[in-house]
Amino acid sequence: MNFTGCFKNPTAKHAFYLSVIGCAVEGLFTAVGLAGYFVLGSPLLLVYGLENVVDFISSAVVLWRFYAPGELTKARELELASREERAGVAVSFLILLLGCLVVPAAVGDLEEGAPTDQEVDAALELVMIISFLSVTIFTSLTYLKLKYARILNSESLHKDGLCSVIGLLLSTLIFITSWLINKYPILWKIDAYGAMLCGSIAIFIGSHGIITAVMKKDLPIFSITFWKGETGTEPTNLAAGANEPKTQLSEVV
Repeated sequence: MNFTGCFKNPTAKHAFYLSVIGCAVEGLFTAVGLAGYFVLGSPLLLVYGLENVVDFISSAVVLWRFYAPGELTKARELELASREERAGVAVSFLILLLGCLVVPAAVGDLEEGAPTDQEVDAALELVMIISFLSVTIFTSLTYLKLKYARILNSESLHKDGLCSVIGLLLSTLIFITSWLINKYPILWKIDAYGAMLCGSIAIFIGSHGIITAVMKKDLPIFSITFWKGETGTEPTNLAAGANEPKTQLSEVV
C-alpha cells in the first residue's frame, strides 16, 4: 500500500482499506459504548454505542462498494461504480434508523429521572476516557472519509463520513456533558437532550438522502431489482461527461 498516495491521490483501493480500518475501530467503540451504557446507564453512551453500530454497518457497505481484489482494471472500476447508488441509499436508511433508535432511548432516560451521585461518579472516569479517544480517532476518520469522497466522487463514502461526523459530535457532547454534570449535577438532563439532538440530526440527514434518491434521482429504491443491480442505471460518477475528468473514478486510480 502506497502511504504517500493514500493522502495525495487516493484510489478505490485506499477507500477500501479506510473502510476496513473504520469497521475495526467502530466495532470496538460499539462494544465499549453499549457495555458502558448497561453498566453505567448513561443515555449518551447508549446513543454512542448505537451510532457506532450504524457507522460500522455503513463502513461495511462502503467496504462492499470499493471491494476490488486483484488488479483494478477499467472493467472493475465500472463494476464498483455501479454499486454507488445502492450503497448511498443504504447508508441513508442506516442514518435514519440511527435517529429512530436514539430519540426514543433518550426520551426513556428522561422519564427514568436523575441518576444517583454514585452512578454519576462511577460513569465520569470511563466516559471522559472514551470521549477523549473518540474525538481524536473520529476527527481523523471523518477527514479522510470526506476527502476520499470528494476525490472519488462517492456519495456513499460522503454519507459514511457524515456518520463519522455524528460520532465526532457525540464524542464531544459526551465530554462536555460529563464535565458539566460533574460540576453541576442539577444539569443531568443535558445528557439526554444532547442525545435527542444527535438523533434528530440523524433523522434529518437520513430522510433527506432518501427523499433525494426518490424525488430528484428517481431511483426505485423500494424495488428488489434496484438492490440486485438490475435497473440498468448508468454509474453516476463515471457518466459525468468527458468535460469533468476530475470526477471520474478512472482518473484517480
